[in-house]
Amino acid sequence: ALLKTLEEPPSYVIFILATTEVHKLPITILSRCQRYDFKRITIDTIAARLKELTGAENVQVEEKALRYIAKVADGSMRDALSLLDQCGASGGRIDGERVLDVLGLAGNVQTAELMDCLLRRDAQSALLLLDRLYSGGKDVGALLGELSTLTRDLLIRMTAPEGGAALLSGGYDN
Repeated sequence: ALLKTLEEPPSYVIFILATTEVHKLPITILSRCQRYDFKRITIDTIAARLKELTGAENVQVEEKALRYIAKVADGSMRDALSLLDQCGASGGRIDGERVLDVLGLAGNVQTAELMDCLLRRDAQSALLLLDRLYSGGKDVGALLGELSTLTRDLLIRMTAPEGGAALLSGGYDN
């Protein structure tokens, strides 16, 4: 019945099938559809749009905070808007520290410090820093994600310094 409806829909009907698992759709369905693949939005594009929206709403927000939100949103404007709402819920100026606190993130500097401890094989300093972050309410899972992102960025910079720039997270440029 679905195939018949897709082949000869009434003139007033438009079907929109959305999935993240296209490979699970039968070829008989796919062959009768126009396909549009959506791509992740860049950190710069998300941050610029958030700046535009916060400017229109007269919300005081730091540029660094917008970049943190855009990075965590991982290419999704909807997620970025939700994160911005969470960070602005208590009112007042939204700065980088507030974003890190609300999202349970350690931030670039502390993540880089932890990576440095690991690279120097200084377990004591690494554990003390990890304890300080955990005691301060940072999410260990998010911290591991930040470490993973930093490791990935370092690997890309070392193996493809010129061609891999588009693959970098944008969080560890400095």
